[in-house]
Amino acid sequence: MRWSRFSVSKLFLTSALALSAQNLEQFATERLPKGAELAHPVVAGSFGPPGRHIVMLFRSGENVDDSGEFQGIVYLDSQRPQTLPPMGLIRGQFATEVKAVFFENASGGPEPELFILYAYHRNGSTADDSHACLVYKWQDGHFVRVGEVERKVAGLATASAVRQRVRRAIPTLRKPSDYRKK
Repeated sequence: MRWSRFSVSKLFLTSALALSAQNLEQFATERLPKGAELAHPVVAGSFGPPGRHIVMLFRSGENVDDSGEFQGIVYLDSQRPQTLPPMGLIRGQFATEVKAVFFENASGGPEPELFILYAYHRNGSTADDSHACLVYKWQDGHFVRVGEVERKVAGLATASAVRQRVRRAIPTLRKPSDYRKK
């Protein structure tokens, strides 16, 4: 599935110039590996190391047509590519669909982490459908997966539900409105 238009979230370059959806589409087209296809519209925002970054998720090779595992590249400050660690799914066992890409502070640190919410189906099964989330944080010059947070939000189907669970798990991330009595 090719995306004709890209949805964009908080788009800024380090020069503080806003990227348009059209510029982001061109950015992705110029950098997408040959034979690859986007798995989700390109998203940009502030997370991980300081700065504004662009997230590009795509399928390549045999995964282009079968909705299998997707790969990700983050362009730090819209320039330096940093490959995301792989999903680690068993090849050919799952079909996946990216549902949302967003940023949430799950560690209480200074910068939010990158969340990639996806739906999956175990191929050959009639009832093994659910949702999972890949969570990446910046550590020692590269992105690493945050398994403990991924386990806490497993099975949640929306970005809103994931955010609520993360805020309940880390009390310092609650909004003042979360404390109001209803």
